[in-house]
Amino acid sequence: MLPLRPLPVLSYPLFSTVFKLVYFLWIAVRLPLWLFSYALIPSSRAQPNWTLHQALLVRLAREVIHMRSVTRTSPGSSVKSHVNGMTIIEPSASFLYREVLDVERPPASIRGTWYPRPLTQPPALPASSRIMLHMHGGAFIMGSSRQDYLGFLCSTMVNYSGFTAVFAPEYRLSSGPCPPTFPAALQDMLTSYLYLVNTAGTPPDKLTVSGDSAGANLIIAFLRYLSRHADSMGVPLPASAILVSPWVAPNRLTDSNYSSEANPQFKSDYLPHSHLHWGANAYIGDNSPSNPYISPIGYPFSTPVRILVTVGTAELFKDDIVQWAHEMQQVEGNDVRLNYEEGAPHDTLLVGSMLGWKESAESVAAVIGAFVQEKYVV
Repeated sequence: MLPLRPLPVLSYPLFSTVFKLVYFLWIAVRLPLWLFSYALIPSSRAQPNWTLHQALLVRLAREVIHMRSVTRTSPGSSVKSHVNGMTIIEPSASFLYREVLDVERPPASIRGTWYPRPLTQPPALPASSRIMLHMHGGAFIMGSSRQDYLGFLCSTMVNYSGFTAVFAPEYRLSSGPCPPTFPAALQDMLTSYLYLVNTAGTPPDKLTVSGDSAGANLIIAFLRYLSRHADSMGVPLPASAILVSPWVAPNRLTDSNYSSEANPQFKSDYLPHSHLHWGANAYIGDNSPSNPYISPIGYPFSTPVRILVTVGTAELFKDDIVQWAHEMQQVEGNDVRLNYEEGAPHDTLLVGSMLGWKESAESVAAVIGAFVQEKYVV
């Protein structure tokens, strides 16, 4: 049995409700000031080229996420009753979960969602078919594969990146009083990949692995795992990998002297320190924060899988992402590309439709589609 993790006082229902009411009032008091300032003084916006709509929504999002984080409110938990339309997948043979995945807590059955609809799994996919396995973001503590959370990202990938279908797993989150920590989500990543290759019959050369934010962290860890064990396990490699705003340095949040608010890009993003601190510490648990499977920055590795990294130039993680990408590019044989999304905050493919970056996210998806298609152009 997993040990109970003590919860902060503000997470208990009574205190949580009172805090949320007070905090909503605090937001309401400041809202007219933000609106007045952003409307009349464009230079007061986090990015002067942002629209009033974008500037206001990013600020509101950061406040709401902070409120949810300090009260440990985790919408979209993967621990849910049965959801119609989801595919249930079982763990593969135990010998495939080795090294960092061979822990006391065994792999578990998980669910996943197909976009735009469940595949019929024909014997052979048309030559033009492209399948994406996508791991959602949410700091390892929030998120879901369901339509209300991941619908915009997956539909954008289908419509603008040219994927025939996207499979999104409901991997185990690290929120709650007794949550699974690392490497549970990485076990689920491997389970999902093996499901697509072995059960759904997806040809590996038509399969792209993808993730946004914390989900992209899992993709990096998965590629590292394959680089060490794919040959001995007889597991084929995917055609390519897409990393959208990858979280490459969760270990920073375990340092009591570190504050993301000191980052010059803090005000141009919607990620509050409280959210990242909660997610990093919940996911890492008793593991070493410097474990390369958890915090890949500073630990480049060799991989034959082509990688595209996309990063917003206004996002909090930009410097870490660029550093990690450059580290990977220095490894002989690696093909790692870096795409900059000008003036964008974190992970617009996840939140673009809500925060005013829909067209920007669609442009990123088009870049992703062109990158994936390169492999098939002779």
